[in-house]
Amino acid sequence: MGSSGLIQIGFLTTKSWIKSLCLFVFILGHISPVYAQSIPRPLFGEESAPGTSTSDTTPFLRWSTASGTSTYDVEVRDVDHGELVAVAEGRATTNYSTPALARGRDYEWSVRGCNSSGCSAFSEPYYFNITGTSLDAPNPLFGSAFPLGPVIDDTTPRFRWSSVTGARTYGVLIRNTETDEIVHIEDGQSATAFTTPALLGAQNYKWSVRACNTSGCGAYSNPYFFQIEESIPTASPTLLLGSSTRPGTSYGDTTPLLRWTSVSGATSYDIDVFDLSSNRLVVNVDRRAATSFTTRPLVRGRSYRWTVRACNSAGCGTNSSPSFFTISSTAVDSPVTNPVPDATLSAPELLFGSSQAPGITVRENTAALRWTAVSGATSYDIDVFNTESGERIVSIDDRASTTFVTPELPRGQSYRWNVRACNRSGCSARSQSAFFFVSNVIITPAISILLLDN
Repeated sequence: MGSSGLIQIGFLTTKSWIKSLCLFVFILGHISPVYAQSIPRPLFGEESAPGTSTSDTTPFLRWSTASGTSTYDVEVRDVDHGELVAVAEGRATTNYSTPALARGRDYEWSVRGCNSSGCSAFSEPYYFNITGTSLDAPNPLFGSAFPLGPVIDDTTPRFRWSSVTGARTYGVLIRNTETDEIVHIEDGQSATAFTTPALLGAQNYKWSVRACNTSGCGAYSNPYFFQIEESIPTASPTLLLGSSTRPGTSYGDTTPLLRWTSVSGATSYDIDVFDLSSNRLVVNVDRRAATSFTTRPLVRGRSYRWTVRACNSAGCGTNSSPSFFTISSTAVDSPVTNPVPDATLSAPELLFGSSQAPGITVRENTAALRWTAVSGATSYDIDVFNTESGERIVSIDDRASTTFVTPELPRGQSYRWNVRACNRSGCSARSQSAFFFVSNVIITPAISILLLDN
């Protein structure tokens, strides 16, 4: 009887301890901030194929509002091919009209919610089909039907395909083979050939083509594959500091910010700075990813010559024409005309942070910065500053995408950031700054424990 009593006491003690632990974890979970988003639910289509039938080739997709979400991403796939046919990112509304899709095909689509901390998982796919018949798909005549396809060194290959009876125009779709990311879409081609815009080297690609007329567009062809090998950049950068003749422009700053134009196909740059008084190389920087570089302190009263060359994994191109500058004896710059922003480009709109300091509080110390795409822009320049000191701690030029994850930032600090859009003609004005605060507290996820009686 005594033993039985001891066992019962031990059981009760253990059960009470578990309940106490559960209560502690429950409280911790409720006092910890929630940074997740719920998953949106599609409101068009059905949960199984072939799904809802529609005659509309640009169906209106709708989904439920997801808590904690500020924007939505949508993906539409051709069920038979398993290929992406439409992608929409950063949608502020809970609906999306697709581009023209082919008749007589089955489709599936998914949606996910995003905010400044990241994105949720995609929803389960919903299915729909578009009734009727459409034009046959053309036959691609460039590349191979089998991955990874032929290797070429031309970054602007010319696609060709067979003509389709009844077609008035053709549409071309190019994707990265590894990521399935859509690289380029070109519609309205009247000929059966198309020269691509400049594509990145050392990448694998696949492309498809479809036929269109006044009744709509057919399905995309099966993809054809090709690879672009890295080739040495043929162009040289244009230098944006100094002048073409010595002794050059005079600057009061002993650590001038050297800047140059980007070169297609380049992944890095080599910079050389010579002291003309001693004819010595005083700065030598290799494999600089950005198109700017702040020198170490230079000697006042001396003139300098500098050059840059563009590089990638295949090697480096020729050096740029030299540019000259002088570090003045006093900390006063000569009058310099600042470049006028390109009026044809608008400034991006920032999608992360708030308009006033210290800004939104984030738990991670690597902020995922996001901004809107600008029509006509080919790249973006990003700056991040410490709000209190004004020190610029991140400077990224020629970013092709509209997102950037910062390196690790010190906690307990407020930061401001801005972006400008650029192309070969120049850059837009800087966007309005947005602010964020990196929390001092490292928050661990709450743990849920289910206690089953008996």
